[in-house]
Amino acid sequence: MSPMEQGSSAFRKGNLSNPYHVKFKFRQHRDWQFGFDTAYFKNLEKVKNYEDNNKSRRRGQGIQEASN
Repeated sequence: MSPMEQGSSAFRKGNLSNPYHVKFKFRQHRDWQFGFDTAYFKNLEKVKNYEDNNKSRRRGQGIQEASN
């Protein structure tokens, strides 16, 4: 498993610490961080889309209830 895949997996599991030390394994550290950050921003997009969809549903329900 590459350091990038390890970072992505670590985000999903909730492991926030990078196992590669910056001074000794810079390339692996950077790759792990890139994988972690990529997984974070993909998840952030999913959360934003979910929240936007639920806001529009709630607004629609409020209008229907008020007109009854």
